Amino acid sequence: MNEKAFINYGDFHSMDSLVEYVKKVDQDNQLYQQYIEEPLFKNNIIKDEFKPDAVLSFFENTILK
Repeated sequence: MNEKAFINYGDFHSMDSLVEYVKKVDQDNQLYQQYIEEPLFKNNIIKDEFKPDAVLSFFENTILK
């Protein structure tokens, strides 16, 4: 996945710092737009494990059991 397309909790030292950053993004249209304009997948290539059949299989075999 493209790390520039989402806010990753692991990049923050606390939940409070994450929340503050989310608030900042929410209030800054230019910063928000940067996230929106990034492709979700690197080079716009969807890896097999993110394709619908693989995701469904994961949920059926892992989450729903």
